[in-house]
Amino acid sequence: MVKNFFLFSILFLEFFFSIVLYGHGPLISELMPDAITYNDSTEWVEIYNNTPNPVSIDGWKISDGEATLIIPSNGYYLYPEGKITISYYAETFKNQYGFAPDFACSVGTTIAIPLSGTKTALANTGDQVFLKNANDSIIDCFAYLVPGTSPDSVWYPISITPSSGVSFIRDPQGSEGAELFGEVSESLSVVWGNAAGQSFVGPEVGGLHPQGLTIKNFAQNPASPTFLDEIIISCNATSDTTVNNVQLYWTINNFTSTDSSIMNKQADDTTFIDTIPPYPVATDVRYYLKATDDKGATLFSPPTAPVSYYRYIVADTGESYFEIHFNKTVEIDSAKLYIAEGEDSLDFHLCKYIHNAQKTIDCCFYDFDRQVVADSLVAAHNRGIDIRFITDNDNETLPQVTQLETVGITVIDDAFPTSYVGSNLMHNKFCVIDTTYTFTGSWNITDNCTDRNANNSIIINDRQIAENYIKEFTEMWGSTTLTPDSFVS
Repeated sequence: MVKNFFLFSILFLEFFFSIVLYGHGPLISELMPDAITYNDSTEWVEIYNNTPNPVSIDGWKISDGEATLIIPSNGYYLYPEGKITISYYAETFKNQYGFAPDFACSVGTTIAIPLSGTKTALANTGDQVFLKNANDSIIDCFAYLVPGTSPDSVWYPISITPSSGVSFIRDPQGSEGAELFGEVSESLSVVWGNAAGQSFVGPEVGGLHPQGLTIKNFAQNPASPTFLDEIIISCNATSDTTVNNVQLYWTINNFTSTDSSIMNKQADDTTFIDTIPPYPVATDVRYYLKATDDKGATLFSPPTAPVSYYRYIVADTGESYFEIHFNKTVEIDSAKLYIAEGEDSLDFHLCKYIHNAQKTIDCCFYDFDRQVVADSLVAAHNRGIDIRFITDNDNETLPQVTQLETVGITVIDDAFPTSYVGSNLMHNKFCVIDTTYTFTGSWNITDNCTDRNANNSIIINDRQIAENYIKEFTEMWGSTTLTPDSFVS
């Protein structure tokens, strides 16, 4: 009794953990266990990627518990909605269906990719086919059984006698609950004539390279950008039809938000070029490409984007520099070196530096109601940046200032010193980030000054200048710590 209970427990655990893995990756969508022509040599298994992302299938295995076929590790991916077919003999498969399978034990003169491992025939009276990843974890199992016989598997099999030349098929996109929890039931695995949701019966290929769409010769120039560089991204994209476009996606905040543009197609119709704008020193820029052809096929570079991506960190040239921005038009004809930007979004540039802050932010703003800047400061505080904030006492109760205090950012105003008796304004407008970058100018951090009034801002990368502003800030704050001192301020 104890022995039987132990065996039952092992089977239950195997079943349970297999179910956990199932439904989170590609599925066995169709198989041919009893071929009419060429007998066992044209048996095949089809795998379908039901996930929204490309899946690496390097080292994956098809096994019936006795023999195992292994996909080689050579950078193979199964793309979303893509299907691949695995057969035993590619030549006889091609003779039967008119095209070669994706993978085969024996490839002959076909373009099929050779598998390693050992081959065995699927039993006509019932069998189980496991799909495993490179770590031997069960991703899926498809089991079938002649009615009235005992299953040799912990997986629930379909009880239908295989018919010669008839494949088993299931709808991997079905909405029934059993499929979601890994059961291979009769409602989901049926003879192909009753299968719902399948547009094509029989083996399908193309999941490795969807519709022949490819991205090659990717390049980034320069390879190690500085804050002065506009980054040129280029690639070649081809298809057996027409490449509609290649999109460039990039982010400076780990894809919390993403900028994108359609890359410019060159005269040769295969080369695509676009640029990523300059960013401040130490900005972490991540990006990827997405190509689409006129059949609707899509392809990412790198293949598993956006989970994976290309990346660079903006380098420091060691030189001081500055940026000048105006929110209205500006005459730049007489400028010699640094060209001022007109019709610019002043809050965007400030938030860009706030987002890239590594340690400290000291803000001294007379007026403050620009919500996007308040949100950026809160986000920086939440990721551990030390923030100190000074404003004028006339504006200390503004909702955006209160928002900062609510999350734990210390805010003082010009009435903070106990000896303060004056009525003059604290009219400063500056911010020092990481004791290096100084942001100042005429711009009050408000909607009115951003969208209506003509203003400017200048961002300076110079430690000596930053130290002077920090000295002034410290005099108002009364200390060099996060805690202000009213007796010194």
